[in-house]
Amino acid sequence: MVQQRFQTMYHTEPPTDKIIHEWYTKFQQSGCLCAAKQTGQPGPSAETVEHVRETFVRSPQKSTHCVSWELQMPQSSVWRILRKRLRVKGYWLQLLQVLNPQDHNLRLHFCVDSQQRLEEDRFAEKRVLTDEATFNVGGKVKCHNVRI
Repeated sequence: MVQQRFQTMYHTEPPTDKIIHEWYTKFQQSGCLCAAKQTGQPGPSAETVEHVRETFVRSPQKSTHCVSWELQMPQSSVWRILRKRLRVKGYWLQLLQVLNPQDHNLRLHFCVDSQQRLEEDRFAEKRVLTDEATFNVGGKVKCHNVRI
C-alpha cells in the first residue's frame, strides 16, 4: 500500500532498506546527503603549468599555437592553463592615434579652456566627452582609439 502511494506520487520505485542504510551512514560521516563532486578528467600537472608559464615569460609575444607546437600539447590546453590556472589574458595592443610633440600644447590649451567654460552656467550639461570614437572631417568614424 505504501509502495503504491510512493510510486504514484514520485513516479519511481521507493528506496530499498540497503539504500536507506547507505544514506544514514553517509549522513553520519559527512553531515550531508549531497552528492560528492565529480572530478572528471585530471587537470594538467604542476610541471606542465610551469612549462607554459616559463615559455610565456621568456617570450610573451609568442602565440598559443607556437607554444602548443613547442610543448607538444593541444592549443586548447595551453589556453585553459593560461586562463584558468595562471589567470592570464592575452591581448594585442594596437595604437591607432599618435601623439605628436605639438599635441601637448593643444591638450594644455584645451584643459584650460574647458576649466574656464565649466565655470560658466550650464556648460557641463552641453558637453559630451568620449574616447570610444574619433570623427574625421571626411565622414569616416574610427570606433576605437585602442584595440585590445
